[in-house]
Amino acid sequence: MANALAVIEVENLQKRIRRIIQVTLSGTYTLSETLDLTGVTGNIGAGKFHRNPDVYNVMTPIVAGFAIELTAGAALTNWILTIYRQDGTTGALAVLNTAAYPAGLSGGKVFIELLEKAA
Repeated sequence: MANALAVIEVENLQKRIRRIIQVTLSGTYTLSETLDLTGVTGNIGAGKFHRNPDVYNVMTPIVAGFAIELTAGAALTNWILTIYRQDGTTGALAVLNTAAYPAGLSGGKVFIELLEKAA
């Protein structure tokens, strides 16, 4: 995994901190990607995670025809990004095989929204 993560927006709500994270896909996909939120660029000051987000959303669930799923981690260091492709003409989805990202995904950007309770 050589994906880059960057905080692109931080919003302080009444009892939550909302962050938009941009994940730039690159390198080789390995059946799922582990995202370490402690290593996010811009993870300082207001952008810094203080606890594990409890509300999350993939804002770009489809990229170049591939479906994107985010699974919450038990800690900031082990969130999981899974990419699915259409399996043949049946329309069923299958996890993308281990390989270099396909042309439509390599360099593609996935935006995720994460909310954590304010301190």
